[in-house]
Amino acid sequence: MDLPKYTALRQKVIDMAGCGGSNAQPVSESREEIFGYIDALIERGDKGLYVMKALLMASDDWVTCTIVRNALFTDIFTQGVTTVH
Repeated sequence: MDLPKYTALRQKVIDMAGCGGSNAQPVSESREEIFGYIDALIERGDKGLYVMKALLMASDDWVTCTIVRNALFTDIFTQGVTTVH
């Protein structure tokens, strides 16, 4: 799998949420593919992406990023904190 760099991944999320404005690029990946990228980058050592993963998975609306699943956010965030060395 060819993984995007963090800034490209962040831009994909922004564009997918519809917040890219006039610079927005079409996003061909699905949410599941975005989560696959995040998981693969975490496995490669980018533990900071646990925060993005927690926020996006706990939110139904990527525009507002309103957390609607508090327990899921806490679980993923805690997993990230406890695995960072």
